This record gives sequence, C-alpha cells and structure tokens, in this order.
Amino acid sequence: MGNDKFESKTPFKSFNFLSLLILELFSVDEELIRWGWPEDVWFHVDKESSAHVYLRLRPNETLDDIPSSVIDDCAQLVKANSIKGNKLNNLDVIYTLWSNLKKTADMEVGQVGFFDQKAVRTVRVERRVNDVVNRLNKTKVCNFVFPFIIRHITRLFTTKGG
Repeated sequence: MGNDKFESKTPFKSFNFLSLLILELFSVDEELIRWGWPEDVWFHVDKESSAHVYLRLRPNETLDDIPSSVIDDCAQLVKANSIKGNKLNNLDVIYTLWSNLKKTADMEVGQVGFFDQKAVRTVRVERRVNDVVNRLNKTKVCNFVFPFIIRHITRLFTTKGG
C-alpha cells in the first residue's frame, strides 16, 4: 500500500468539490503539502494525530463558500481516521487553506505549522456520526500520489502558459 491515498468525489458532487483523505500512516500528506493547489483546504483534528483531509475548491472560491454540510463531512472523516480522536466527543477540527500550511525541514512527518494562525478555522465535532462516515467510505477510491504530481505540473503549464 506504500503511497496509497483515498480520493472521494461522490459525496460532494452537488457542490463540485473534490475531497482527498490522506492517511498519515503512509506519509503521503508530505507530498500533497508540497504539490497542493491554492484552492485546497486542509482539515485535521486539533491537538491529536489524525488523517489529513484535503478539500479542493473551485478556483476563486474561499473558505466562506464551503457549505457547512461539506465542512461537517470533512470533519467526520478526520475524526474517524484519528486513533484517539475517534473515541472522543466534543473535539475540535481545524481547517485552513493549503497556502497557509507551513512545513519546515526540522518538522516531523505529518507535522505542519501555519503562516497565519488567524487564518485557521475551527469546527466542533460533538460525536462520530457513523452514517456519514459509512456514506463517505463507500465513495473511497485508492490511488497513488503520482497522478497528483502530474496534475499539478499540468496545471502549472496550463495556467502560466508553459
């Protein structure tokens, strides 16, 4: 499974969002931090180890454009994929734009900081909602990070004229 990641398109298709669930077990999030897009939104359980969920917005959309139901779905995914957080009630999930993620050479795998702490938002998750997690897991597709690198490079050439 080495560089597996999970790509889920179906639950958010009415909003034209793309959600990427990254399991830290595979350290794939390091590559996605490196190859992220400006419209990617990063989700994580606050102060606990958890999966990283990336939500791709349409160009020129902001965090304010994300429906609360989609934020709740992403929060449920990170909670469900946190060993400790999955067992806790009333925990916080933080999210911010990819461009706000700060990664330095001295940080551990999976560890990130922020350029602007004020740009980090918080949503409270009262409890795990199994119906939501099961619905989202049914849309899971295993893939590798390499296609995302190709998409990133293709986007650079397309948007900047090569």
